[in-house]
Amino acid sequence: RRGARRRRLFAWEEQLWGDCCTIVANVVLQVDSPDVWEWIPDQGTSYSVSGAYHLLTHMYPREMCAHNDLIWNKLVPSKMSTFTRRFINDRLPTKFNLFTRGCLRNDSLLCSAGCDAIEDIHHLFLNCPVFGAIWSAIISWLGITGVLPDNAMSLASQFRGAHGFSKNIKTCLQAIWLASIGSIWKARNDRNDRVFNGNTVTIDRLIFTTKVQV
Repeated sequence: RRGARRRRLFAWEEQLWGDCCTIVANVVLQVDSPDVWEWIPDQGTSYSVSGAYHLLTHMYPREMCAHNDLIWNKLVPSKMSTFTRRFINDRLPTKFNLFTRGCLRNDSLLCSAGCDAIEDIHHLFLNCPVFGAIWSAIISWLGITGVLPDNAMSLASQFRGAHGFSKNIKTCLQAIWLASIGSIWKARNDRNDRVFNGNTVTIDRLIFTTKVQV
């Protein structure tokens, strides 16, 4: 409202404001061009529900077929299926993905755990010395042996394949993997808990959160 007094922005809002200004700075307005809605996947036609459905169902058919049993695990809630789909297709808003979409500056790419590495999906869920350490603890807890890969998708395939186990045990192992990546993502995003309550991310806390979900 005109003449209204605005409060000062918080520190985290200042960063968001700076990121927003950076994005808007690249926008070029055309004086003689009217504003129009544009359906980017098919610029020759306007948006339609059938067109959006076709896009969603044909975007990554091979990956979806290969991991259907992992995505639609019967032991986890449906919202976890959506999260898993985004994980498998590397569509989670990690800092690297946000940077590639122009939402973050290149000086904001370091891992949320505080380690000096770029936060992409492979680092965050597997190679991070804080979050990624959960897998050794999970393997020890399950009493099995195995070699961890250097790729987050390969780790998903390991839990999905789990050779030598019955179908029911495979389903349980997949549920544990799903709970583990969910715990990592929750801990990564729980900034308020770290800032205001002084809680730090530890392996014991991650394992406890995973066991509670399972």
